[in-house]
Parts: sequence; structure tokens; C-alpha cells
Amino acid sequence: MDVSAAVMGASKVGKKLTMRGKVEVRRFKEDDTSSLVPFLRSTFDALGHDFLPASKDSDIGEIATTYGGNDGAFFVAGTDAGICGCVGLRRFSEGIAEMKRLYVSDGFRGGGLGRALCSKAIGEARRLGFQTLRLDTTRRSVSALALFRDLGFYEIARYNDDPFAEVFMEYRGISKQVEGSQD
Repeated sequence: MDVSAAVMGASKVGKKLTMRGKVEVRRFKEDDTSSLVPFLRSTFDALGHDFLPASKDSDIGEIATTYGGNDGAFFVAGTDAGICGCVGLRRFSEGIAEMKRLYVSDGFRGGGLGRALCSKAIGEARRLGFQTLRLDTTRRSVSALALFRDLGFYEIARYNDDPFAEVFMEYRGISKQVEGSQD
């Protein structure tokens, strides 16, 4: 899928993505790991966080079981130059999925790629039969918070024990079509 085409109808999208070339959002494949790890390392560095695949970020080394094997999925966005975004979806509890690992590289922010990744995760949650989607994030993720609210997420009480999370959100409109999604 050409993300520029997928998000053009999503109103706030300009010509940024098309100027950067074709971006494809697709399911993660095992051979993506060699590109995903450096992408995440550089993204975490830019955010001022440590990427620790041997501890707090161990799910990245086990994507097939953590996401795919847990009534979920993991998607990557890429160009010919490599991965520029990702998002994960996993079962949290009966009827509830959790969106994790939404990251977009600096050069692709503001062009609709985050919205396209969220739409992909919401569409997958719908396909899998979930009624509710949750996520956690930090207050420093101002653009992401604005995107989540624009998509229909709203703040809820803490639902997990992630020591880094400050904001907890939920989306109950999974059965509705997300603007710009092409499921």
C-alpha cells in the first residue's frame, strides 16, 4: 500500500509523504529485524531514551510471539532506504487489544505516516474482533497525543504497571471505519 495514497483522504495530510517517495505499510517479516533494530535504536536515541532489547524492549526480539502469536500483528512502514515507522497490536484481555510501539522516524513525521500506522492497527483490531483498543504513552509525545485524540482515543485511568507511561488512552470505535484507512 502506498501510504501517500492511503492518507491523502485523511484531511490534514500535505505533500510531505509523496515528496519523500513511496512508503509501504505492511506486516512485519522476520527478515525485517535487521532493519527494525537500528531504526528503533536511532528513534529511541532521538527521543533521549535507551533502547534495551535485552530487558525492557525484549518484545522486539520476539515479535512473532509477542504480537503475531498473541492475537495481534506488527506492521512496519518502509521505503527503499529502510524502515521509517512501526506499530504493534496485541491482545490485552478479552475483547481488548493494546497498541504498542508506534514510532515514526523524524524525517517522516508530520506527513500522515503515524495516522496510517494507527489506522492499520485499528483496522487489524477490528478484523480480529476486538471492541476496545488501549495504549500508553508519555506527556512528551505531544504530536502522538494530538493524533490519538483526533482518532477518537480518550484518557482513562492507569491500566498497566509500565513505569515509563504517564498517559493511558482507550478507543472504543473499532467497528467504525477510520478516516484514511484501507483495510
